[in-house]
Amino acid sequence: MRLEKRGGPALSARADGTPGRAGATHSELFRVAVQGWPEVVACYAMTGDMDYLLRVQVRDMAHFSRFVQDQLLRHPSVIDVKSSFSLEKFKETTALPL
Repeated sequence: MRLEKRGGPALSARADGTPGRAGATHSELFRVAVQGWPEVVACYAMTGDMDYLLRVQVRDMAHFSRFVQDQLLRHPSVIDVKSSFSLEKFKETTALPL
């Protein structure tokens, strides 16, 4: 996960997660759960080591910790969550190089 300050005390996080069990049922359960978590503002199915990337908006690190411990890691389909934190943002753009 990457956390960065976004105009005020709120933090934006990105979480890489791997559902614990293979199969459509567990994937569907995870996708349904994500829809009910207000902290998750975006979720992407990924290639590579992790299956999903979650963009999470939280008030502070305590809120982030509660979300990961009480929601994400307690979901029966999740076996792994990896996180990292941004130290500094030095470029972000929405301009397309056309």
